[in-house]
Amino acid sequence: IDVLTALGSSEIEVGPWMQREEDSGMKFGLRQVRLRVLVPPAPMAPKSTRATITYWVSLESKGESPVLRIDATVVLHETPYCDYFHVHERFSLSPGPRDTEVSKAFCLVFCKSTIAKSMIQSNSLSTQKKSSERLHTFFHNRVPQEVRSRCSGRLGDRPMHATDAELKTVLQPCACPVDILYEADLLYADAWDEGNLIIDLLRAIGASEIEVGPWAEKEGVDARSAAKRHGVREVQCQVPVPPGLKVKTSEATLTFWITCGPASQGQELRIDSTLVLHAMLHEDPFHVHERIVLTASPGGAEVSKSFAIIGSKTSSAHQSHFVVAQKKSAETLVSVFQRRPRQESTGADLSKFPVLAAEDVMIKVMSSDVVMDLARETELLFADDWSDGNLVVDLLKAVGSTEIDVQPWVLREEGGPSETTLRRGIRELHLRVLVPPAPMAPKSTSATMTYWITEESCGDGRTVRIDSTVVLHETPYCEYFHVHERLCLGGDAKSQTISKTFALVFSKSTLAKSVIQANSQSTQKKSGEVVLAFIKAREGCSCPGGVDGAGSQDPQSPGMCTSKIVTGENGKRMLVAEVWELQRRYTLFHQSWDAPFLPHDAEKKWRWVDNQYCRHTLLTARGQCVDRELVSQIDSPNEVLLPPPGWKALGSDIWKVVPAPGSCDEECWQYAVDFYTTDSAWSDAPAWMHCRRRRWRAEFEVDIEGMFDDVAVAALKEISPSKRDSRCCSWKAMVGRMILLVLFLVVIAAVCRWRDAPPASCLMPSGEPHDTRGILEPPEAGLSAGHPL
Repeated sequence: IDVLTALGSSEIEVGPWMQREEDSGMKFGLRQVRLRVLVPPAPMAPKSTRATITYWVSLESKGESPVLRIDATVVLHETPYCDYFHVHERFSLSPGPRDTEVSKAFCLVFCKSTIAKSMIQSNSLSTQKKSSERLHTFFHNRVPQEVRSRCSGRLGDRPMHATDAELKTVLQPCACPVDILYEADLLYADAWDEGNLIIDLLRAIGASEIEVGPWAEKEGVDARSAAKRHGVREVQCQVPVPPGLKVKTSEATLTFWITCGPASQGQELRIDSTLVLHAMLHEDPFHVHERIVLTASPGGAEVSKSFAIIGSKTSSAHQSHFVVAQKKSAETLVSVFQRRPRQESTGADLSKFPVLAAEDVMIKVMSSDVVMDLARETELLFADDWSDGNLVVDLLKAVGSTEIDVQPWVLREEGGPSETTLRRGIRELHLRVLVPPAPMAPKSTSATMTYWITEESCGDGRTVRIDSTVVLHETPYCEYFHVHERLCLGGDAKSQTISKTFALVFSKSTLAKSVIQANSQSTQKKSGEVVLAFIKAREGCSCPGGVDGAGSQDPQSPGMCTSKIVTGENGKRMLVAEVWELQRRYTLFHQSWDAPFLPHDAEKKWRWVDNQYCRHTLLTARGQCVDRELVSQIDSPNEVLLPPPGWKALGSDIWKVVPAPGSCDEECWQYAVDFYTTDSAWSDAPAWMHCRRRRWRAEFEVDIEGMFDDVAVAALKEISPSKRDSRCCSWKAMVGRMILLVLFLVVIAAVCRWRDAPPASCLMPSGEPHDTRGILEPPEAGLSAGHPL
């Protein structure tokens, strides 16, 4: 009845209950009301009309929370098209975290078809939205004063909040180097002084005469270990007013609802605030609801902001002014967070480090399955000394970085903001890195890299996330942006995965932003391939077999693995590795041989390959040279296939030529028409042959019984390629052969068509042959055989 009266209805006649029952804690009732309702302005529509509303009221308990639902059907009697449709509305009231949550939905039910259906739906939608705003205000003002006093400040006279659907986002999640727990400790303190996040934000937007009231609510605010902390506090101040609202400054009342606790993404700090401008109350009694959310992330937190205007009579006008003001406020918010001093609760100052990008802007450039000792790599990453053998240092050297200067740990602790975090640490490096080719860019530049290393539990396994920010110092536009890279290593004892993502974080706007993004994405994709090759060379792909002296060859894959561990003359265990050198000549008459160059040669173009003619993994073991053009021009594997750390070569020359299975010439070359993996297809005669190969071998001393046991086993597996690489090479070669076959068939078809075509002189202009007998043969009469004609 109160809702109907608030919406302007009159002549309300309530009929008797048509149905009313109660069963197992659930109540249900059906009742009809006849009344006169206001009609929204529409062509040929009256100002009011008689109507019949049927109510279905139900109260049910979901657990300990009751839910009240009111379904209503509205039938109008004196409006255009009233006999074509009726309106179904639904109200739901359920307990929320602090207050009761109210929702409304509606639909139109048509019983006849009409061409005005779309117009009726459009008008009804706008009418229902205005009705919802009135309903929102009605429910807020409905709570009696005696109920408010019993709630001990829970409701009071505080402005109401907007729903999640009404909030308009003005700041997408943005990474900032803040510690949520540290900021929460300052927010839940009794005294709000300089250094408090809210006080700093108010001063940043130009607020003055700030007076902080006492806590109206406190729940778990005195213990950081509390599962959830909540508090409500009121602040009086003088704030600047957005342009267009007739006044420049106004006294304001801000009410803050501060909640901190675990969420799905980790620790979360949410600050809801309502702003009431006193100078606008006599003209338009509206207020603004703002929400700032901080969610824990590597290196700090992700901050977002949204707002809504509630109860405005001219919401469209105020909305435009406040949207502009809120966007500027969001920029101020980010700058305040980035300048925050003393961000870590441990005392570490993170404000000098670059911010990390948000999750939704990260671009994946690489993902693959690998085999590695994740536990060993993690221990080395959290060690005090970062030297050769550390994953980060070895990777930097592999991509050509020099002058690496590792700084002490900024932060290293057990646990973190998330319950799944086992360890985390922050460390900075100064170094010189290579710069991809670009206009006006040097070949190398000094750089500063900051690493956020996080170890998290993931089911039965673990995940190691290596976030790094790269700040270049001597390149064009280096002061405009920095690069955020993320390397994720995860898995259990049976399988491991690796992935790489990146994002550009711009600190200033520039016209070259699109060019920088395009160049960075192509560079990062190439970098992802280098990282994957480095990881495989470091730890190795899976290869069946063991290290029992008989090698690790799969009997179902002949020639798959020829590497093995044997016992030398001095009684020490040795690792034996092999590589194939491949060459091709242009024609049968050429005497010079070059690296494979045909399109279907695929990875054979690298010249130095494994048993499946794929690029040998030791090419990137140390990253000395990863350019295929340069590698294919080198005549000795001693310059490109250098052993990784932990391998000790026997002799001055690492690699030596050895005879391959079958017949070979004096230089151990074997010849064939194409690059076959079957040994019987090769001979020692170069005549009529386009391809040749020979085998190189190297021996390395490995301390199997010592600390390098795992490294040796992984290295043995790596130089034996996986079956996945074999398939990669085979399908590329198959595609190349199919292309050559199609070209050959096209040429044959063209030749056959040319041979079968009639002479050009026998074709009419249309291309059809015609009868030539009337021209070439003499007529039957009038001409003799010897006639000059």
